[in-house]
Amino acid sequence: MDPHAQGGFTLIEILVALVIFAIATLGVAAMQTSSIRGNLQARVIGEEVHAATSRVEELRLLSYTDSTLSDGTHTDGDASWVVTTQNLDAGDEYKTIDLTQTRQLGGETKTYSIRFIKSPQ
Repeated sequence: MDPHAQGGFTLIEILVALVIFAIATLGVAAMQTSSIRGNLQARVIGEEVHAATSRVEELRLLSYTDSTLSDGTHTDGDASWVVTTQNLDAGDEYKTIDLTQTRQLGGETKTYSIRFIKSPQ
């Protein structure tokens, strides 16, 4: 064994290790970017669904005979709803309300629809 020989890595080995490390780092960065984009989209959708359900709750709190819940199509800002009174038997009446909320988000039109029933009690 040569007493002057030194152990260590060659330049080629270091370059190969650096290339492998760079590829792995780029993969992690791409995953992080995709994750951030997905979280942002989920937050926006969550806010839109919350706005639509809040509108439903506002309509549910109204009196059964309120003019806002009369038969026909009603609009208010970005929401519209269609009220249809169902009368199966005398005294068995209820209203079906189809709410549609439309928003423009980044040049795209997003529409959320919710159907619910309101009884006179």
